[in-house]
Amino acid sequence: MKGVRGGAAGAGRWRPLVLLLLLLLVVPAAFAGDASAATPTPPAPTSTSAPAPTPAPARVELVLFWGDGCPKCEQERRMLADLQRREPRLVVREYEVWHDAGNRARFAETARRHGVSAQAVPTT
Repeated sequence: MKGVRGGAAGAGRWRPLVLLLLLLLVVPAAFAGDASAATPTPPAPTSTSAPAPTPAPARVELVLFWGDGCPKCEQERRMLADLQRREPRLVVREYEVWHDAGNRARFAETARRHGVSAQAVPTT
């Protein structure tokens, strides 16, 4: 009988530890759950609210001063034409300056405004 009574008394000493161990294992698992369940979901858009308009992509303008008969100018013009096909926002303004006095004056004025010298073509 002593072994049985001692066994029952021994079980009494371990009961708080077993309960504590169970609490440490079960309680956190019960609260862990799905993290998305705790995250509030934004309200669904109503049929009366219109989506915000998408802003138009910015246009990029590039000015090219070139000379008719200049091989480097022709190479740059081809490269810019290819770039325009791939990037529709790009707008290239071309001014031939060797045979057009008005474009030559525009080249000089643009260069002066930007603090550079208008000496050679191609210039972008």
